Amino acid sequence: MTQLSTRQLAETVTILQKISDPDTIYEAILDLLRSVVVFDAATLFERDRESGELVVVHQYGDQIVDLAPEAEFDTGNGLSSWICRQKTPVILESIEKSRAGRDHQINSFVALPLWTRDEFSGVLNFSHHEPGQYLMEMNADFQVVGNYLALAMERIQLHNMVRLQNDQLRETLRQLEAAQQKLIEKERLAAVGEIVVTVNHEINNPLTAIMGAAELAQANLRMNQPDNIERHLLMILKSANRIQAITQKITALKKTQTIPYIDEYSMMELPSD
Repeated sequence: MTQLSTRQLAETVTILQKISDPDTIYEAILDLLRSVVVFDAATLFERDRESGELVVVHQYGDQIVDLAPEAEFDTGNGLSSWICRQKTPVILESIEKSRAGRDHQINSFVALPLWTRDEFSGVLNFSHHEPGQYLMEMNADFQVVGNYLALAMERIQLHNMVRLQNDQLRETLRQLEAAQQKLIEKERLAAVGEIVVTVNHEINNPLTAIMGAAELAQANLRMNQPDNIERHLLMILKSANRIQAITQKITALKKTQTIPYIDEYSMMELPSD
């Protein structure tokens, strides 16, 4: 393993600043780490904030890198669940003589517990099919790698938290807008209903008078009694003027007040003559 150069650290910072998609960040960082760390496979575990268990969030290679999958710990199964209690890299230089990894594909193993601000966030495991690829003297370099990856994970978690809160805020806003529209529609329908009730109540009497006078005038014409027609026409004109006055009052209203009408219905209160 070679030390991370200033240029490589700058590249890491650039990745953290410009990329927001978690998979893209992890893939870019692992590609960068391949220039300083030799590995056949790598697996990144993240600690679930709700359950506390480790879950795989990204992997390089065909297999999940872990040892002793049958071992049970508070945070799940496998060696990674034990490593989460450590604060320094765990390096196994050679495990071929003890118990090799799956199908003898893991003979060198290193696990980096990821901590930020005294909070455990995950584990990154590297493996190689040849023994002796990871040595104890590489501990400090692996610690640097772990620190930078922990920063990346913290940024991703903050990004996801902000995105989730934004999504929740947008949904709350959508619900508020929908409720507001329903309220506006309800108020509009209520206002229309009050207008209908008011118009029906105020205009019904003069309209009835107009219809009655018109029928009487028509009957007088049939019976050739023109003397009564003028009286009926005056009644029609008076009632029509009454309707016109009512509509003008409704049009001129700037502030409406309602009064009970029948049951749950209300009507607008018109100014008195």
